[in-house]
Amino acid sequence: MIRVPLWILGALLLGGIVHLSTVLAMPMTAKQDAYSRLARFAPLNAVVQLNAPTPQDATMPFMDPAFAVAVCRYDLSTGALKLRTPLSQAYTSVTFYTRNSVA
Repeated sequence: MIRVPLWILGALLLGGIVHLSTVLAMPMTAKQDAYSRLARFAPLNAVVQLNAPTPQDATMPFMDPAFAVAVCRYDLSTGALKLRTPLSQAYTSVTFYTRNSVA
């Protein structure tokens, strides 16, 4: 009598483990991640402004057309990188991400 609920519980636990491990492994196995998409037109250690997104074409998903976006693929293997940006009255934000999308 108790076997059926134990089998169901075991199946749910196994399914949860498989689902969680798949979701966590997906970013490492993706071929078209953000870094790969930007590598086509953004050289290393140079700032490149992205085109404004249109409904048919956007460089990165979920881009807001109200913002001007620039990217810089940086390589720290040869040493530190110095970033300078002018301050303005407009909104300015700088965010750094690793190759594996860790902020």
